[in-house]
Amino acid sequence: MKSSSVFFGFIVTFLFSASNWAQQEMEFGGFNELPEFEEFSMPVVLTATRIQQHQADVPASVTILDADLIKQLGVTSLSDLLRYVPGMMVGPDRNNNSDAVHYHGGPAAFPKNLQVLVNGRSMYRSVVAAVSWFEMPVALEDIRRIEIVRGPNAASYGSNAYQAIINILTKHPADTYGSTVSVKKGNNGEENIYLKDGGSIGATDYRISFSQLTDDGFEDQEDHRIAKFIDIETHRPLDSAGELETSLVYLHATKELADQVSYQTNQNKVDENRLELGLRWTQDYSHKHQLQLKAYATQYNQRQAIDVAGVEVSFLDDSLRELFTLNSAAVEGESVQVASATSKIEEALGAGDPSIFTNYYTGLSSTDKNNIGLLNMYKLADIFTSVGMESTGLALVADYISALP
Repeated sequence: MKSSSVFFGFIVTFLFSASNWAQQEMEFGGFNELPEFEEFSMPVVLTATRIQQHQADVPASVTILDADLIKQLGVTSLSDLLRYVPGMMVGPDRNNNSDAVHYHGGPAAFPKNLQVLVNGRSMYRSVVAAVSWFEMPVALEDIRRIEIVRGPNAASYGSNAYQAIINILTKHPADTYGSTVSVKKGNNGEENIYLKDGGSIGATDYRISFSQLTDDGFEDQEDHRIAKFIDIETHRPLDSAGELETSLVYLHATKELADQVSYQTNQNKVDENRLELGLRWTQDYSHKHQLQLKAYATQYNQRQAIDVAGVEVSFLDDSLRELFTLNSAAVEGESVQVASATSKIEEALGAGDPSIFTNYYTGLSSTDKNNIGLLNMYKLADIFTSVGMESTGLALVADYISALP
């Protein structure tokens, strides 16, 4: 079973400002050009109010992590970098073999209320409204700065920004001319490969980046993970003070989930593919007025397979694991009933006759059916599929799910 989702967004932004901001716009350039104010070395902030302001004038607590600081710290992941932000908490997410990042506490599994943006585009996954930091399709080497607004700003960014906002701004293609090759290696199989080429074709600036992250995880757990992606960014100035920017990102990731559920006997792998397309048009009408149009689309596919007593079971990993976190009994079942159901499943598998289990299941009470466990029901569905009776297996699974308390 595979999860697939497509998300489309379209944003129209009008920016109006007072004359003092207009002077800043002349001085500092567009959204991708945010240098520091030379006289006082005061950084310019974009995220808090959606317009460029000196950090001292922003009505919020803002932390800025720029490219020089990222290089000096020597971190290898975005989540490790956020440990340096006051109030930010980073820990392992055992449900997803990734890191959980939240501000001033909150749930470690599927943390919400923390808006995460890359160049203003939300990184939340549509399936469970969570952020997977290991599979974040942005390389540390491509980041110009990260602006963290430490506090709620739901009025500007929606309910996900109830606690804080993390806005990752990447480098402008015109600032990344040339080629770069970087390989970093560490213990426990940790490896980071980064390739970049930047240049121009006519009036169009471009940057092509490739990144691959590998981590073998802990020695005593099956938690190997690897993520690789390619990111293509272009920028083209237009006539009459306009510009057009495009982006294309493709990511493929594979990882093993180390936490154990009933009858898991070997590797529990997750395979993920992600495709993102983005387009942004900006037009300056004067030093005070600017119009910006954004359009973007994301396609996300994720598949997980688990080997249960020699039978591969596929399911939506995040949804099932969230259910396991909230109600483990519904996933694992009750031990006596699980043993009885497992015996019937094995009997049906050995005889090649799924009706053995069907007759057993239909004779159970509602309580006994619920006590079988969702993992065993998915296992049953695969048995039926293997003998050409997929619809029968899925019908039994649907019946089981509908009867869950």
